[in-house]
Amino acid sequence: MSKPAIVRVMKRIFANRKYILLVRWIFLLGIAYCFLFYKDTLFASFESLFFYPVIGYLVYFVIVSLRGITFIPLTTILLVMVPFTNHWILLATTIIGTLITSYIIYRFSEALDIDDYFEKKYPRIIKKLRHGFNKYEYPIIIWRSLFPFTPTDLVCYLAGTLEVDIRKMLIWVAIGETVICSIYIRGINSIIA
Repeated sequence: MSKPAIVRVMKRIFANRKYILLVRWIFLLGIAYCFLFYKDTLFASFESLFFYPVIGYLVYFVIVSLRGITFIPLTTILLVMVPFTNHWILLATTIIGTLITSYIIYRFSEALDIDDYFEKKYPRIIKKLRHGFNKYEYPIIIWRSLFPFTPTDLVCYLAGTLEVDIRKMLIWVAIGETVICSIYIRGINSIIA
């Protein structure tokens, strides 16, 4: 039986995540370079993107919603956007996009062979998390969502393989991500203000 087109496309994106991550690093280094040497031009470029805010937020929403397939950390995308956006709209857009990514990882991890990827890349972490999930499902979900620079996508994958209730998982991810994203937005805002 043939896999649906969406699964084939997502599998192709997941298979090429190395190139996507390379492009991400080049983009971030370019932003850092421009920030250091061409700050006014950089701000003008982003302000023109958000001149029509719906377009800017829509582009950001799509990136945040699909980033889970490539395991691009949310932190880097969020930190780039903070200086140029309304913080409440940015937070709401980020949380909704994160919930979509979490749902995609939960539902499609087996079809995308994400299980093989995680089992090979993080065998010790997977073993510890599986053991922890058996005792403390929801505290582990919220803790991993709250802890900076850790893959929330990993927790969503495990929740899917262990058949954790998806509604409860999404609620705990939303709580954890709301707290950590609020801290990021507030912290970056206080630095640049």
